[in-house]
Amino acid sequence: MSEATSGFTSRAAPHIASLMRAMLMDGTTLVSGQNVGFNPGTAWHAVNTGDYNADGKADILWQNDDGSPAVWLMDGTTLIGGADAGFNPGSDWHVDPQHHGLLA
Repeated sequence: MSEATSGFTSRAAPHIASLMRAMLMDGTTLVSGQNVGFNPGTAWHAVNTGDYNADGKADILWQNDDGSPAVWLMDGTTLIGGADAGFNPGSDWHVDPQHHGLLA
């Protein structure tokens, strides 16, 4: 299961996005959970979160098994938009979640 962590609410506590479900956490306590967007299929993996459109809200960075990156722009747990991110560097490249870059 793909996982990425970030804040999907205005609270500072980290949250976990697993494919298409967000679990809102308070430390180690599950506060609530709900579906996020749609199921992109088993070839897509949530690899990181960050504020990719500078709106102050967490967004989700995905990468396909073939190397294609994509971003879901979020408003909390609501998907407001998304697109492929750049070009497909190929399946030998992987997003480095610590540095927001691609590694060979």
